[in-house]
Amino acid sequence: MDKSVYPYFDMYSRDGSNISFERWTDSRSVDMHRHEYYELLFVGQGSCRHMYNSTETLLIQGDVVIVAAHRVHGFSLSGQTLIYNCQFLLESLDERVVHALQGYEAFAEDTGLEEDANSCEEKTLLTERETYYHHGQLRIGYELNSSKQGVVHLNPMEIPFVKSVLQHGVDAQESTEHISLLMKQKYLEVFLLELTKAMGRQNQMYAVCSKSNQKAVADVLM
Repeated sequence: MDKSVYPYFDMYSRDGSNISFERWTDSRSVDMHRHEYYELLFVGQGSCRHMYNSTETLLIQGDVVIVAAHRVHGFSLSGQTLIYNCQFLLESLDERVVHALQGYEAFAEDTGLEEDANSCEEKTLLTERETYYHHGQLRIGYELNSSKQGVVHLNPMEIPFVKSVLQHGVDAQESTEHISLLMKQKYLEVFLLELTKAMGRQNQMYAVCSKSNQKAVADVLM
């Protein structure tokens, strides 16, 4: 299918903050699409099949993925699944938070040009931060099972806190108080900083893992 026909979706809510929170508990499928903003998916319960960066992966409880602006993706839910979705523009965030996010690949390059996005979507290049079987060789790097989508796995102690922060964001989304716009920004920033911390821990864990252990884990995951 020609990627030029993938539709652009609008932000869930437009209230001047350039930030939108959603909480899903139903089962649904969302066809392949793109948008001008960043989209954050957090699985609070159950699982989600996510198609992004020319791959399909299973997201489970505690998994987080950030979809870059103008990139094509889609997903489907089934059973008792809880998904928190946050949509935002970078200019809505504190500059210090944006700087902290530069290590996350979704924020590494943001041209804002649709033709560049189409070109990137066609590429299947493996980076040094990916671990994939390629011509029979295991590439050592950043993640073992979802590296091409940049999935970050939160630990069990982080999940309740993150769910609370995102639920507060949803509550602020539904509030009519003027201060709710600022609260949405701060809740999002807290979560993104938690994500940055978890990403750093994940990078470090795989960096110190031996090649033989990484191959064994990759074999199981494959």
